[in-house]
Amino acid sequence: ETNAKDSEDAAKLSETNAANSLDEFTDLYLGAKASDPLVDNDGDPLQVGALYLNTTDNAMKVYNGTAWVLAYASIVGGVVSSSYFDKSNSLSGSKTNLVIPDLYAKVGAELITILGETIDINTVGYWDDISFATPANRAGKDFYIYGREAGGYVLSNNSTYPLGYTAANTRKLGGFHCLCVDVGTISGHALSGYVVGDILPRSCWDLKHKPRSEPEGMVQNWDGVWVDIYLPSLGAGGKLVSKYNVTIADGGNGWHTYKFEQNFGVIAKRSISQVEFVVASLGSNQSTNILGSVDPVTTGGHKDTANIRMISDIGCEDMCGALWQWSRDAGGVQTAAAWANAYDANDIGVGGQHYQAPARAILGGSWDYTATCGSRASLWFSDPLNLSAYISGRGSAEPVDL
Repeated sequence: ETNAKDSEDAAKLSETNAANSLDEFTDLYLGAKASDPLVDNDGDPLQVGALYLNTTDNAMKVYNGTAWVLAYASIVGGVVSSSYFDKSNSLSGSKTNLVIPDLYAKVGAELITILGETIDINTVGYWDDISFATPANRAGKDFYIYGREAGGYVLSNNSTYPLGYTAANTRKLGGFHCLCVDVGTISGHALSGYVVGDILPRSCWDLKHKPRSEPEGMVQNWDGVWVDIYLPSLGAGGKLVSKYNVTIADGGNGWHTYKFEQNFGVIAKRSISQVEFVVASLGSNQSTNILGSVDPVTTGGHKDTANIRMISDIGCEDMCGALWQWSRDAGGVQTAAAWANAYDANDIGVGGQHYQAPARAILGGSWDYTATCGSRASLWFSDPLNLSAYISGRGSAEPVDL
């Protein structure tokens, strides 16, 4: 009888222990849920280290004491995946605030974890070069966020690796572009009040959210396509770039639409279309041209005849009333009904002739026009070999969202 009683007590104790263990387990593993829970399965406060499967993102998340973050980085074939940002959260920013999401990266020999936070880029401690904590020194420049093998991150203007580091102990994870010149106050404008050195919100990119081309000097259009901030200029290696305060590539220095199309293609861009232009130029000056009605010569930072900054809501400079920009859209007339060279002395390494080739549209208006200029300004009979000094181009690129 005593033995039976002891067995019964032992069984009850085992049952109690098992129930307690199950309760402890379900307090830490909360199961599958569609969104981040606010309490555990018993309605108690969340414990640090609690886990659950987010069925919306198909991802395991862990509670770090303040927020739910991804529990692990994606591993493919034994190598950390090339994408480190949570799909639902990309690098973003506005003015001097840079919003860094939770991210995970293989840097050197280490797998690092960076918890999301919002930082002020005017703070010296975030930079490899403290001069860039001063807004004026960021005017019209591109910047990058690098993960460090030792942990954490650093901001840099260098496109290869930060000062004081190497390519082996850092990894580029994203970037942004800063405003070249104060916008001033423009009623209803998305960038009204922005000042030199502020982050252009739609320039922010990361490894899961970027253009097909290199991202420097670009912003994302409302339709998803990325568009060059500046009129094109000639950069290192003879490639077109989108940069501030450099000489504009235009017909006056040998650029016709065939040459633009070819050179944009080499860098995974293309000439902008009219549909893309109309959307990207929203917020730009309308029915006015550049102050002084003269060729701007260099890119960015200009004002119109009403003394208002020539910048669109997404941050594109000089879209209307500076120089016409070639569109990839065919125009309504054609070249002569005869074979003629589809190249000129400005071209290198290309040949071929065209026969009744369609004209190309040009968009936006130029410095010598006034009321004609604007988002919907277009002219549809320009010969593709036209070398007028008042025609330039603008690049666009398809988005890559992983």
